[in-house]
Amino acid sequence: MMKKNKLKEPFSFELDDKKLKEAQQLTPTEILRWLAQTNALLNKALTPEQKKNWQKIRKGKF
Repeated sequence: MMKKNKLKEPFSFELDDKKLKEAQQLTPTEILRWLAQTNALLNKALTPEQKKNWQKIRKGKF
C-alpha cells in the first residue's frame, strides 16, 4: 500500500499588510528559491497522474 505524501503546510494566498510588504522586499533570487521550494513540495505531494497534469499546465499544454 502506497503512502500518500501530504503537504506539511497548507497553502494560503491571503496576504495581510505585513506579508505584502515582506513580499515586496524580496530579491529575484529569493523569489526563485521560494518557487523552487514550492515546486518541490508539490512534486512530493502529487500522485504520478497529478504530476503529469501539473507538467502539462506548466508547459502551457492544457
